[in-house]
Amino acid sequence: MPRRNDVVRLEVLGQPRRNDLASNQIEIDIPEHVKRAVGENCQSYITEIGCIVRQNAPLQVKHWSGINRDDIATMVRLVREKFKLGNEPHVNEAIEANMKRRYSTWRYNLHKAFLQYESAEEALENRPQNVGEDDWDFLINWWHDDEWLELSGKNKKNRDKLTITHCAGTKAFSRIRYENQNPETGEEPSRIDMFKLTRFRENKKTWVGDVAENAYGEMTKLRNPEQTDEGSEKVMSDDEIYDKVLSTIVGPPRSGYIRGLGAGPKPKNSKVSNNHSQLQEATRRADEAERRSTQLAEELEAMKASAAQQNEELEAVKASAAQQSEELEAVKAKQNETDALLKKLLEQFSSRK
Repeated sequence: MPRRNDVVRLEVLGQPRRNDLASNQIEIDIPEHVKRAVGENCQSYITEIGCIVRQNAPLQVKHWSGINRDDIATMVRLVREKFKLGNEPHVNEAIEANMKRRYSTWRYNLHKAFLQYESAEEALENRPQNVGEDDWDFLINWWHDDEWLELSGKNKKNRDKLTITHCAGTKAFSRIRYENQNPETGEEPSRIDMFKLTRFRENKKTWVGDVAENAYGEMTKLRNPEQTDEGSEKVMSDDEIYDKVLSTIVGPPRSGYIRGLGAGPKPKNSKVSNNHSQLQEATRRADEAERRSTQLAEELEAMKASAAQQNEELEAVKASAAQQSEELEAVKAKQNETDALLKKLLEQFSSRK
């Protein structure tokens, strides 16, 4: 699979050890029923995930689903190195879901930058920073592809069909629920209460629209059924009321999605959990690759140290051999002097006879 600039990718051998990172980790709470980060540190968590995605996720794919599972597992591991997170299955699902949202936002912003130019040629000449030439060229070609244009058209039509918007901005509904829970019991707002929290502008005392105001009025009415001659009407739960009222306005809820709670919470039979085992296996392989790389690095350093020591010993042997050679030459020179003196004495002795 094509990858982004190798300069910004993770280099395993140069990374700090996990024991060194653990003491600096920021604790993040991801409740299972929400499957999104909540609490005082969640914004740091969201921001860091965006950075990890932009530095490690490849752009030369059509969709998030086209990214290799091993690449996703590596990014999950990077998130876990930065933050103190639980090991429950839903946590990895939540991390991946957040990475997917950050990835979509990143590509959406790149597309907005692309739309500022009148032609593809002009856009190519004004490549955004931190985006490689091959990545930018791929994206521009993809945004002109019939498949993308058809999908974009369908999404636009779906957005145009929205009859009820919200005023929560970019804040996740999970954070709004967490911040508005009962301080004594810890109970979170119901879906009906969340509807008002995210559709009624408290500072202006206005609704986002008449449809939202009428829908909330209908929910409130069903919450407090009037007495009739035949007795009390059947009491409905808040969830039943919410689904009934919203279904008459926007149609039945989608599968794998709990209407009114935003992205994150899923029905228990959601297919999202099916990817957990694949992600868990990919994470295991990524951890094993890191462990093996670290082991090989340590073995290499040990071999270098041993080779250096052997080289020192060899140099010492060479120095000793050179010294012995010098001493041998000195002995030979002394022996020659002795032989010459002896020869001279013999000659003198012979001449006297």
